[in-house]
Amino acid sequence: MNLILALLPLIICDTPAKCEYEEILGKWTLSIGAMEADTLRDCQTLAPVTTASTIEIELAKPNLVLDKEGTTIGNWTRVSWEGVSIFMDKKHYFTFWKYEKKGEDFVTDCTRTMQGWAREDVVAPKELACWSAIKIGNNGKSEQPAPRPVERSIPQNKNYDYFYNSEGVRMVTDTMTLEAAVAIDESIARSTRFVRPHPPSPRPTNEARLAQFPKSLDWSNMTGRDYTTPVYNQFQCGSCYAFGAYSAVESRLLIESKGEIDVSLAMQDIVSCSTYSQKCDGGYAVEVGAWLKDHGTVEYKCFPYEALNDLPCGQKCTQPVRTVHVGSFGYVGGYYGACSEDLMVEELQKGPIPVNIVVVPSLKQLKTEIYYPTEPVEEWNTSVNHIVLLVGYGEEGGQKYWKIKNSWDTTWGDSGYGKIVRGNNTILIESMAEVLSPVVVVPKKALSFLKLLEFWLMAGLAGLVFVMLVVCMSLCCARQHSKGKKSQYQKIGSAGKDSGRARYAD
Repeated sequence: MNLILALLPLIICDTPAKCEYEEILGKWTLSIGAMEADTLRDCQTLAPVTTASTIEIELAKPNLVLDKEGTTIGNWTRVSWEGVSIFMDKKHYFTFWKYEKKGEDFVTDCTRTMQGWAREDVVAPKELACWSAIKIGNNGKSEQPAPRPVERSIPQNKNYDYFYNSEGVRMVTDTMTLEAAVAIDESIARSTRFVRPHPPSPRPTNEARLAQFPKSLDWSNMTGRDYTTPVYNQFQCGSCYAFGAYSAVESRLLIESKGEIDVSLAMQDIVSCSTYSQKCDGGYAVEVGAWLKDHGTVEYKCFPYEALNDLPCGQKCTQPVRTVHVGSFGYVGGYYGACSEDLMVEELQKGPIPVNIVVVPSLKQLKTEIYYPTEPVEEWNTSVNHIVLLVGYGEEGGQKYWKIKNSWDTTWGDSGYGKIVRGNNTILIESMAEVLSPVVVVPKKALSFLKLLEFWLMAGLAGLVFVMLVVCMSLCCARQHSKGKKSQYQKIGSAGKDSGRARYAD
């Protein structure tokens, strides 16, 4: 046994908001504040902003945004159960559903949103507006929230199933002391968890599309080249979402640059700085994608990972050599609930992707075999609570599998990797795959230096070419002059035969 279950830090809670697809469909009024230059404002924590404009839209099936006349003007997706992303009018609107705490319970209002962020849908936008939305009923007035069951937090002193075996004994392996196991267990249990709903079931596999692609693929061994970055350890922090997303970006940078851009990125940057996810208490790769598109991230050495929830964002370096952004992000299939095996295989042709899974105790024991849970289906066919990197797929002995890279250090699985049964949504791996496409932005100061360096290099090259031309011309002239002397010598020598002596020309 390689790793204690306590070493399996998960998506601890995210937000307690929970809205069903059918509850979101319908007409909404967006109230939008003025665009301002302060792009680091946390709209969630600000007082309600003054409305500068309003937009009436309809969120329609499957993911269309319609205007008042019913014309398609964009698209939208749920962000799991907790929020919404709307893309329209060359802008991106992102926010969470409104919820409030009542005693020990949380109640979600699916007719209203929290105050969220609106930006131009470009890399590194320069301005930000805060916005919120209210759902409009058929009578043209705001809808009242329907009665719904409350979301109750799990008591912090609950003995989490991930930490104990069936006899209630804390699970420890030969690689971890009991004291260390207890410390990690307690650090995880400090965070409140919420019961999460079951994600949408994957769509049926399109066998014709699946047949268009190779029967196997492995980005950790692509014709002898490893396009994955090292296996990381997220420790006690519930930051698997950051590791899954960042590892995907790192690998795709390697692939797209043909091995030239090989960097480790600063996961602590997302944990400490992002207002789109919940630090060490969880998040999703699409939330990381939105942050990276808007703000980018830096290399690991600029902000080393410390697995701390309260490490100030200001501790990262102020003059990074380069900033990594994503140009696009989203769910495989285009929106939440559109995933399938064949679409995952298709997206994998471009590079690794983050996938959501549910962790059950037997996953800890995975080594080199193709994994299928030993627990009953009803124990794992529940809700996702962890994110890993999907690096490939294949087939062994007639069994199809996915290959994943985890963030539980190399003591888990096969040196940090594992194989999961493919094609039947084992541990929900085919329900919720995400994708991020990276771009590299060089900061202006670094860019100025590089341009100056480029100028001097070009000037030096031009000077070298000039010197070479002068040397070549001199050599050519000397050669021609030498040939002329030789010719004159030959003529004079021939003429001097009669006189019996040769004369050199001046």
